[in-house]
Amino acid sequence: MAARWTAWIVWAALAASLVFWGTRLLVRPSPLPAQAQTVATDSGVQADLLRLFAVAAPSDGGAALPRRRTVPWPSASACSAWPPACRTPSAAGP
Repeated sequence: MAARWTAWIVWAALAASLVFWGTRLLVRPSPLPAQAQTVATDSGVQADLLRLFAVAAPSDGGAALPRRRTVPWPSASACSAWPPACRTPSAAGP
């Protein structure tokens, strides 16, 4: 009995799909209203894009920006020459 219900559901889905696509493809669409206007695509961009997307320089010359300090880290050759230089920065202290 389940096979009959499954077949019926499959055929109903196929019929619904045919009705949907038949109405989508065969029915003539309604015309546009008389007051509808198209969008002008030939005008282009009339704004100053460089001013829009450019990064402005800080007025104080960049003095207020936070700076990152580079922390020197010993190389592998320094570790072989002097083992205390290979301590991690947290273990080395201030």
